[in-house]
Amino acid sequence: MDLCLTGKKVLITGASQGIGAGLAQAFAEEGCHLKLTARSLQRLDNVKEQILVKNSFANVEIFPLDLTLQNASDILVDKVGDIDMLINNAGVVQSGSIFDLNEKEFKEGLELKIFSYVNLCRHYYPRMKIQGGGVIINNIGNGGEICDPQYFSGAMANSSLMALTKALGSRSLEDNIRIIGVNPGPVN
Repeated sequence: MDLCLTGKKVLITGASQGIGAGLAQAFAEEGCHLKLTARSLQRLDNVKEQILVKNSFANVEIFPLDLTLQNASDILVDKVGDIDMLINNAGVVQSGSIFDLNEKEFKEGLELKIFSYVNLCRHYYPRMKIQGGGVIINNIGNGGEICDPQYFSGAMANSSLMALTKALGSRSLEDNIRIIGVNPGPVN
């Protein structure tokens, strides 16, 4: 299928496995220039290798980085440069009730899942506006709609990201920027 994305520069966070790796493969098949980030260099290398096996002409750059580190989004943006599409996908939030998780566990989950999305939106929205438009896709998860008491931190994070997406997207079309939220259910 040709979605007319050939040559578009796409940054995907959390691209080393699961949905992120699947998105990378799909965008490679559309001829996009991929910029992939995640914590694990080895996993990113594996994803890049799998993409190149299926599409030897793919343009894939990897940027191993822990987005919870201070100034990580600044570092990533400096290395990646301008893009046409940002796919915020990083973040695994630990399961458990409000009584099962300690403060550190809550903070770790929220730091990656919420603040990496916020920080990258804050960086890339103005850049996209200057370049005439773009797309930001926030892969959130249905835990914000179906608030499971055994996925308390995930419900908090996903609800926050749904609000971020709605608030940022409420006027983004004025700047020719589409802000999209996707809420998949549980996946392997």
